[in-house]
Amino acid sequence: MQRQSLSAWVFSFLLAIVTLAFSSRACASFSLTTIDDPLAVKGDEITGVSGNMVCGVYVDANGINQGFVYDGTTFTPVADPSAPPSGGTAPRSMVGSTIVGTYPDNSGGPDHGFIYNGSTFATVDDPVATKGGGVTAISGSNFAGVYSDAAGYHGYSYNGTTFTTIDDPNAPNNSQADGIAGNTIVGYYFKNPGGDHGFIYDGSTYTTVDDPLAVKDDVFTAMDGNSIVGAYEDANGLYHGFFYDYAASTFTTVDDPLGVDGTIIYGVSGDTVVGAYTDANGLKHGFETTVPEPAGVSLLGLLGLFALRRRKLT
Repeated sequence: MQRQSLSAWVFSFLLAIVTLAFSSRACASFSLTTIDDPLAVKGDEITGVSGNMVCGVYVDANGINQGFVYDGTTFTPVADPSAPPSGGTAPRSMVGSTIVGTYPDNSGGPDHGFIYNGSTFATVDDPVATKGGGVTAISGSNFAGVYSDAAGYHGYSYNGTTFTTIDDPNAPNNSQADGIAGNTIVGYYFKNPGGDHGFIYDGSTYTTVDDPLAVKDDVFTAMDGNSIVGAYEDANGLYHGFFYDYAASTFTTVDDPLGVDGTIIYGVSGDTVVGAYTDANGLKHGFETTVPEPAGVSLLGLLGLFALRRRKLT
């Protein structure tokens, strides 16, 4: 009887831990790797990841953005030839050798989007844009982006032939599409009052999803399968990165310990996320980390083994 009582207590204890682990917020510790382009003078950011490759932007001594891709050993420039000679290309996301982003107009006009396949740059502009735009994400042959017009800014999807405007009905002139996986698009919209809110669009329905810790702003910046990343702003105006498991509806905060002035996640590939943190001097640094398996998954296995052993004992 005593063995059964002890077993029941342990079983209940493990069940309580698993229940907490699968709540809306997961707890995890991280090992983050700083990635700084050696040519960066005024900071840099890692904006996209695919396998062992990352892309990003650094700011040179003249305050101009310069794009790059990094394979773990070598930093290689990414410069759209249509950009001004001084630079300005800004990669935003990547899949395989394909990189998307923005570059400034060489004659001082609005920004343009680009798709770079590893050898050739192609300009991509939504035809209804009057004040510029850019490509923000890629999933197979589908792309997401943003454009501006006299009314505000809007998201779009692009399948290589057709542009479709993505405007959350909560803010039809203040929406941005930042991530795509298949036909699902994530981004954020701005509403005054209320600030920025994340949204998920499945092709028919817009769903607002905000990190429960967000006090001011909350944005989705990228998506890969069921993995969504972004950032939220707390009451002190500090940004924190997060990883959102779409299937499990759980948020995991991802803060670089060196980011005393904030952390933002820009890209995701599986359980690998990339972004930037701001140090005590106000300088941004790129980083990469792997989001560990939530504690609840391993605990669930332990709980199952314990239940099986308990059944045998009784």
